[in-house]
Order: sequence, then C-alpha cells, then structure tokens
Amino acid sequence: MNFSYEFTLNIIQFMAVVSRMTGLYMGFPLFRSVALSMRVKTSIILLSSVVILPALPAEWSAQAFQVHLSVYAIFTILLVDLLIGLTVSLCVNLLMEVTTIAGQFISINVGYSMSRQMDPTSGEQNSTIGFMLTQMMFVLFLSLDLHLLFIKIAANSFQYHSPGQNILTYDHLNTIVNLGSDIFVYSLQMSLPIIAVMLVINLSMGVISRFGQDFQVLMLSFPLRLGVGLMLMVVLIPSFVAVFSNIYDEIFENLGQILNL
Repeated sequence: MNFSYEFTLNIIQFMAVVSRMTGLYMGFPLFRSVALSMRVKTSIILLSSVVILPALPAEWSAQAFQVHLSVYAIFTILLVDLLIGLTVSLCVNLLMEVTTIAGQFISINVGYSMSRQMDPTSGEQNSTIGFMLTQMMFVLFLSLDLHLLFIKIAANSFQYHSPGQNILTYDHLNTIVNLGSDIFVYSLQMSLPIIAVMLVINLSMGVISRFGQDFQVLMLSFPLRLGVGLMLMVVLIPSFVAVFSNIYDEIFENLGQILNL
C-alpha cells in the first residue's frame, strides 16, 4: 500500500515536469520542424524530464505533491505548468516570425514574391527569401550555443517556480503584447535598406520613361531589380546577423522577465 501511494506521488511529479517541459519545448526553434516525427518529439520531452527529475528542488519532491492528490489539484498543476511553458514558447515564436515578415517585405519589393517553397519548420509555404533568412537564423542559433542556454533556462525554471505557481501577471502580459510591435521593428530594420534602394530604382525608371517614350522600362526594371536585390542581400548579410543577435538577446531577456530568473 505504501508503495502504491509513493508511486502515485512520483507519477504526479513526473506528469507536472513533463507538462512544463512540453510547453517550453514548443518554443524551441528546431523543435517546431514538421520533419521531426511526433515519436521523436515525445521521446525528447520524456528524456529531458527524466534527466531533470534528480535535480529538482524540495518544492518539486514527490512528498510535496501530497496536498495535490485531488483531481482538481492535479488538473490545475498540469494546466498552469503547461501555460507557463506555452507563454515562453509564444514569446520565442513571435520573434522568430521576424524573418518571415522581413522576407515578405523584401520579396514584394525585389520581385521574388512569386517564388515560394515549403518551410520545413512550419510546414507552410514561405517566400524563398524568408526561407533563406530563417535558415540563417537557425544556423546562428546553433553556432552561438543558444540551444544549450534555452535548455538551461528551462531547467532553472523549476528552481524558481514551484508546481502550479501562476506567474502570468499584468506586466508579463504587457511584455508579450510589446513583442508584437518589436516584430515589425526588426522586420523593417532588415528590409528597409533594400526597400529604399528599390524605391530609388523605381523613381529612376519613372523618370526614364517620362523622357524616353520609346524606352522599354518594364523590360529593364524587372531584371535590374532582381539583380540589385540579390547583390544587396549578399552585402547586407552582416547586418542581418547583427539583427538576429539583437533578436536573440531580446528573446532571452524576455524569458528571464517572464520566468523571474
């Protein structure tokens, strides 16, 4: 009988850890890829939860869950921990959409808007430039070992927040809302130089067409915009990397504010 009682507490403890890790991993950039099967994702979550179990503080011990044996208490713990993880994931995913929006801005102005391909991270159609920027962002994410920092933050959340502790306050919700405006700010930072150059080219073509009635402006402007846009993409790669670094800094700064780390 004692074994069954302790085993029940261990099961509740493990379920609470899995619930929070599930929500946290949803914001992990590479974890969103549809290329990963559900079996692989489930295995990663369960394995991470098993690794974290021995390092849990006293608030997360199996005996601490004795007061949470009712169905309502268990459901509340699992729901709150899942919401904590999903809130963190929402912040990460919001800023990760910068590349998609910037790619759309650039594609429309350069002339690549009709060029689209499947994005393996989301399983949806994305512009070619947006897809390229997304892959660059992921490469930088891995090269800076930010995936290890993300896992460390996920593990530290158990040290600072007991099971079922609600951390979603007005300030946290306001932080999430402000991230929505930051998406457009970073997107414009990446695409504005190219948009400005394309505007100059369009104005130049307008002036040429005004004074040269027989000049085939459309036949020249389209390949010119494509070529200049491609060269600008190559030249602006260091600037894109700087914007990506700022995005990652803001991601982990907001994670620290939301989780009170």
